[in-house]
Amino acid sequence: MKTLLITGITSELLAPFAGLVLKIEDLWVIGTFNKTVPAFKKENIELHQVDMNIESEIDNFLSSLKDRKIDYFLQGYGDCASNEHFENIKTEDIYSDIRINLISLIKILQTIVANMKKNNFGRILLISTASASHGGGINTFAYGLSKLATEYLVKSLAKEYAKNNILINAIAPGLFNTKFHFQRANKTKDSFKERAKFVR
Repeated sequence: MKTLLITGITSELLAPFAGLVLKIEDLWVIGTFNKTVPAFKKENIELHQVDMNIESEIDNFLSSLKDRKIDYFLQGYGDCASNEHFENIKTEDIYSDIRINLISLIKILQTIVANMKKNNFGRILLISTASASHGGGINTFAYGLSKLATEYLVKSLAKEYAKNNILINAIAPGLFNTKFHFQRANKTKDSFKERAKFVR
């Protein structure tokens, strides 16, 4: 049986996908969530509540994965701690975005890649943002910065681990009609449409 790790399994982008993969009979799914308790009613899923901004919670979760075989990893969690303008963003909010979107990701990858190497197989897909390439909104500066670092991480690790049959990639979904864009990034429906024209 193959094992898929999905972090942020209740995110608006990944919850529909998780519902589909849970129908695969010979797949075991390990999912993390922060606040919203998943409503998946399947026998092939194991859930862990993890706040990716709290190092001890990440470490406890990773200790449960230490000797586990993970075949696939889909990173779906992410957050933007503040929607303040660049000139007003607090240093702690910058640190928070980097901890959630980058440091926790590095720690997870350090744990699972070691096991993937032993099995000479791994498939990893990380979530970036179009902001990393197009210079996102001035109200999501630290989030975009952490996602740009994620893209560097992908390029660096992809070169290193291809020889171990571990393929690492990232997608940058861009603008989606989600709470993140309308609440965190201060988007309106009209600004959403204008931005969508700009990044295409």
